Amino acid sequence: MNLYHYKRMRQVLVIMSGMLVAGWLMLDAVSEGMHLYMTPSEVVTRPDSQVYMGGVVVSGSLAQHQGVYAFKVADDKIDIDVQYIGALPTMFKEGQDAVVVGYYDNQVFHAKQVMAKHDEYYRPKGKNGAQ
Repeated sequence: MNLYHYKRMRQVLVIMSGMLVAGWLMLDAVSEGMHLYMTPSEVVTRPDSQVYMGGVVVSGSLAQHQGVYAFKVADDKIDIDVQYIGALPTMFKEGQDAVVVGYYDNQVFHAKQVMAKHDEYYRPKGKNGAQ
């Protein structure tokens, strides 16, 4: 190999290294914005770490006492008691899906944030079965 080949190989390696670094940075940025939630069955295996937990709010479980909301979130296996201080989202309802952010301490899930899940369809009130 002559000098031209070494220069060309060095250019290719520099370009490939740059592309790898750029790809890694993009993947890291995308993964920070993506939060995958766990089910209540999975949360009980990870106490004391902040997680996103998603499930169905159990009907009849919502209660409020002195600004603290208590409700249960369930999957097909278990349900977990959740405590939350703050205002609940407008679309939060029993029997609907919700995602809560917080930590589980082997007794209660302490939520720092509550998000109500809803379908992607907009229906004005009173039309097409909307309530």
